[in-house]
Amino acid sequence: MNGPFGAGVATAPLLAPPSVEEFLTESQEGGAFFYPAVAATSATATDLCRFVRRWDVTAVIDTSDGSASAASVRAYFTAALGSPLLVVSSGADNVALYRSNGGCPTATTR
Repeated sequence: MNGPFGAGVATAPLLAPPSVEEFLTESQEGGAFFYPAVAATSATATDLCRFVRRWDVTAVIDTSDGSASAASVRAYFTAALGSPLLVVSSGADNVALYRSNGGCPTATTR
């Protein structure tokens, strides 16, 4: 991808707020892959709500293998988005579907 000053970069810039992508990448890869590490506590439900509103995310699909990192991602999504609308399980593996506005407060205009 084209980066700053026309130089090529291996990864796209992080979307705001960056803690969302950093947390999810670390959960999937087991550590920081392209970006600096982020503490799990810095990826808040508020950040996820801002992310889904800003980028017009309408649904979130979470696949889980029953691992500890998958459990932390599930907890992160549930804290922000509420309970999943649908969960399909097969052994330790499952897929959950969340509506992005399930638990996030809606933005109000004044």
